[in-house]
Amino acid sequence: MPKYLSSITIFAFLFLPSLVFAQEITTTQAKTLDSASVYNVADDKIESGDIVALGEKGIERTTVSLSPRIFGVMQENPMIVYREADATKKPVVREGVVEVNVTTTNGPIKQGDFITSSAIAGKGQKASYSGYVIGTALSELKEGDGTKINDPTGKQVSLGKINVSLNIGYIELVSGSRSLSNFLGPLAAPFAANVQDPDKFTMIIRYIAAGLVIIVGFLISFFAFSRSLPKAIEAIGRNPLAKSSIYFSIGINVALAVLTLAIAVIAAIILVRV
Repeated sequence: MPKYLSSITIFAFLFLPSLVFAQEITTTQAKTLDSASVYNVADDKIESGDIVALGEKGIERTTVSLSPRIFGVMQENPMIVYREADATKKPVVREGVVEVNVTTTNGPIKQGDFITSSAIAGKGQKASYSGYVIGTALSELKEGDGTKINDPTGKQVSLGKINVSLNIGYIELVSGSRSLSNFLGPLAAPFAANVQDPDKFTMIIRYIAAGLVIIVGFLISFFAFSRSLPKAIEAIGRNPLAKSSIYFSIGINVALAVLTLAIAVIAAIILVRV
């Protein structure tokens, strides 16, 4: 009997700690299981768990819903990180299971919901129509959970962290009827992303103005020519002897129409390039 007791004691001493350690690893991995690479930081207000985009100067927080520039999630202490000598670079996770900062700005989040970016810098939300997403929620965030913040519209929403299984890409949600906002959502997101950049916003305004100038010039040319041509043809029928002068007037009208359109095109080019 003492021999059996000693064997059991030796087994417990040798193997039980390793089993406990393995259980702790499994529990930790169930919470976050991720690997990251480091990138330059272009936004000093990024927090761990924020959804980020990769810009020309480095990683920055997403600032529009369904951003097509979603790149990953900022994570201070990922399980595996591929670091470089530059200590100023920050780790960004693009695959695995990570904690993501999310809000209820688009309603409470349930397990299985797709998570995308929102108008709150760096914070995620439930995706309710087709567009780019960061992944799938593995936990939930209800109204009243976490902390209270105001979204850009002034509405008070809940902010918290949930586990998300990352799968960055475009997702087509077919549930429910397609409203106008559902149809325009994927088209509006890139436009809204450009509006966030003052330089790109100015360029968009210039292109819109240039397009309007060309359209107005074309309409003036078209209506002026279309109104004068029938009158000229009618005048030739009434007075065939004056057809030479009538042809000459038609040529002048055509030249004026072309000149008007050319001026509109030149003005549009100046608007874009200046």
